Amino acid sequence: MNSDSDSNDSVEVIVGETGVDSSFDPLLPVPTSHHTAADRLLYSHDSQGRLALEQRKTTSAPFEETLFGSLSRFCSVVVIGALHHGKTSLLKLFTPTEIPPLEVTPGRGISVRNHVFSSLLSGGCSYPSSKMVNFIDTPGHSQLFCEAAAGMRLADVALLCVDAVEGLDRSAENLVKHAVQVEEIPIVLVITKVDRLLGEQKLPPTDAYRKLLYIVDSVNNTIASYTSHTNRSVLVSPENGTVWFSSFRYGFLFSLESFACKYAAAYPALDAACFSQKLWGPLCFEDRTFKKITKGEQKPTFVSFVLEPLYKVVAHAITGGRSAPFSSELDPSPRSPLDALTGAMRTYLGNDANDVLHAVLPTVHERQRVLKSKYCPKQYPDDQRVVAVSSFSQIADPSSSKVLRIFRVLSGTVRAGADMVMLDDSAKDANSSSHSFRVKGVYRPYGGTLHSVDAAGEGQVVFIEGVPPTMTSHILMLADDIGGGDRTMEDFCLFPIDSTERVIHVSLELKEPTALQRWETGLGGLLQTSCGLSMTKEETGEYTFSGYGELHLDVALQQLRQSLCPSIATGVSKPFVSFSESVFQAEGVLALSSHKEHESLGFVCGKADPILTRDLTEGRFSFPVLPFQPSPGPTFFKEISKEGQSPFWAAPPMYSSHFDLLDIRHVIAPAPDKTKGSNIFVDDTLPEECVYPKRSRGHWETMLYGFNAAMKNGPLVGEVVRDVVTRLVCYDIRNEKLKNAAIRSHTRNGIKDALLGAKPRLLEPVFSIDVLTSDEYVDTVTGLFQKRRGVVVSSKPIPASIFTRMHCRVPAIETFGLETQIRVHTSGQAYPSQYFSDWEMVSGDPFDNKIQVGPREPAKAYQLSRDFVSKTRFRKGLPPLEQSL
Repeated sequence: MNSDSDSNDSVEVIVGETGVDSSFDPLLPVPTSHHTAADRLLYSHDSQGRLALEQRKTTSAPFEETLFGSLSRFCSVVVIGALHHGKTSLLKLFTPTEIPPLEVTPGRGISVRNHVFSSLLSGGCSYPSSKMVNFIDTPGHSQLFCEAAAGMRLADVALLCVDAVEGLDRSAENLVKHAVQVEEIPIVLVITKVDRLLGEQKLPPTDAYRKLLYIVDSVNNTIASYTSHTNRSVLVSPENGTVWFSSFRYGFLFSLESFACKYAAAYPALDAACFSQKLWGPLCFEDRTFKKITKGEQKPTFVSFVLEPLYKVVAHAITGGRSAPFSSELDPSPRSPLDALTGAMRTYLGNDANDVLHAVLPTVHERQRVLKSKYCPKQYPDDQRVVAVSSFSQIADPSSSKVLRIFRVLSGTVRAGADMVMLDDSAKDANSSSHSFRVKGVYRPYGGTLHSVDAAGEGQVVFIEGVPPTMTSHILMLADDIGGGDRTMEDFCLFPIDSTERVIHVSLELKEPTALQRWETGLGGLLQTSCGLSMTKEETGEYTFSGYGELHLDVALQQLRQSLCPSIATGVSKPFVSFSESVFQAEGVLALSSHKEHESLGFVCGKADPILTRDLTEGRFSFPVLPFQPSPGPTFFKEISKEGQSPFWAAPPMYSSHFDLLDIRHVIAPAPDKTKGSNIFVDDTLPEECVYPKRSRGHWETMLYGFNAAMKNGPLVGEVVRDVVTRLVCYDIRNEKLKNAAIRSHTRNGIKDALLGAKPRLLEPVFSIDVLTSDEYVDTVTGLFQKRRGVVVSSKPIPASIFTRMHCRVPAIETFGLETQIRVHTSGQAYPSQYFSDWEMVSGDPFDNKIQVGPREPAKAYQLSRDFVSKTRFRKGLPPLEQSL
């Protein structure tokens, strides 16, 4: 080697004409990153900050195993609430281990995933027995509602966190509605950040009590509005221990009973349970007796015995001699007033979090009964079925290549090595071999690690390895031998978690064709780890993701770019919304679809009543799915009446929607779902008008297929049709052996012509937005909404605070960038919370070909419908509207 070279003698220099490596190989090694199970846990004790998977059995903790083996000694608790209402801070009061921030990436500042961990809840003075509690921390953002709904599916009780100053907002109301109506789980109200009433708002004790009373009444009014019965047990009340008061800043959490124990410790003759019943409500303490308040100047007992002592502690810690004169247990060294106040509060109130939680923990039996009635088949005995439900996404651990899912065991015992069958929303046959698998491992989260166990019993929440990948996070697992060979999908029910419309979409395009396999694997993992996310593969090769909003899609795409596919070039389109279609006229013209002289079907479409469509969409009554041979006339539902069932048309909402009795008794099915939907199909034919009144069951089912196909692809932009009543007014088919394809084609074409005869119109999704701001920015926020075709429905000040809550409505297509714009114009003093509300008709005529909108020219109000239809058809690759008619 030349000595004049820049390299020393130990370096070998090789000069070549051509490279030996492939051009597709990267110059630097690509770091592999995965979505680990540690993202689902609150903390980890691994030396590298990762989740530790225990390969051995948990023989070192026999006491914990004993607790998990008894249904009365363990429970699952989910923490729900609005954004920044102190959910994660509340968990720190129960767990001795310090919990780090839970965001997926640093800097986001909010929880975006459900997090599960178990903790041993030690007994206290009031409840000496210990319990094992599974905590589920959920996100509070309104666009991540599906994550919170999935967490409630696995829990026994819900802790609803409400800020003491901001109060109950629409996001929390939706959570209460879902917990009461869908999940049927008890609610415990936790009024968080009570310190804001004392320090930030500086309210007098009486005004602070009225503020707390207002929050309790608001929550109870919301619960009562979503319950059809007058059951007072579902309401929250401080007297029965279902209302707590907490402050993470001052480090206290108490209920009325735990606070009464402070007085009982000083006065042994005092009964704490009886005394706690006197600390809430219109009662005052005068002349050493409890009396009802009759005058405005009388102080409630909650003010006299609870708030005033707390105010005295605050005043002494801040303005007094710091900690030295207050208690000898406090650190006498100089400190700030806030540190002195925190120490004084903790010394005065102590740590009663365990006793407070012990008092409200329900038994697992009640929740198991509700879940079994929704999922488990009734014809199989309990000792012969093993059923478990999973609402969380799939989790992969890169260190050991383990694939885990979070399950709650509903019945039986799940054992490692058992053969199971998985059912999801896309499953058509319960006996499908593609969904069969063997449980490779069962893990229980405790102490920051996942401990391997042999089996998991009824009511337990565990991690299971070996579940095959699916396109949804909501699945049902059952034993492979359950029901023998006669198992069908009708024997089970996949009760939906969330029915909110996904109207925000974004398209992804792969820029590297050689990475297709890794790309599809990453997309599959993204669907399994993101609740509420759906994906559709287009004919052009693009993948369209649908979510609840910008943040929902942003979190998913960030996980895809940074964890699942970090080195794959991906093209992302601009976000867009999905439209829908309806009709304008109450009753359109008759449309006939015929192929031969004696083969014709006639249909008439019209606008459905808004009350009827609301009840159909919310599922207030269900439809039968052709359980018998249908026939025209009032005898259509005789078979259901014979079995003692209540027919859906007997419900009062049907009579309030301007349907006569004949129409009600001739409703056949809804669309686009089999049992519910905003469109209905009515048999409006009479026997004396039909030349060939006899109709086979196959013809009816084929007509329903054609009806659903017409409702799923409207005539304007090929989107779902909503709020339409389709009537069959002519049935003239002589040949009973006519092929199903012909009947399906006649039905689909006839209904599409009937839709055109009723003047189809375009529908766009509308978001409801709640903006929390101060009074000085109300006019600024109002001007921003008016520029985006929005309207301010109401603007009400929050009692006992300086904030105002604005309720607005804005079309979904106008919400892109709205949150950032509001924050910029208000200097961060306003925060919007948006969620899907309903569908609204777009102004203008989509068939007006005289409307011409320039490339960068904003469309006016009467041009919107035509502009949206033209651009949507162009994006989908459809011909112009005039050419498709």
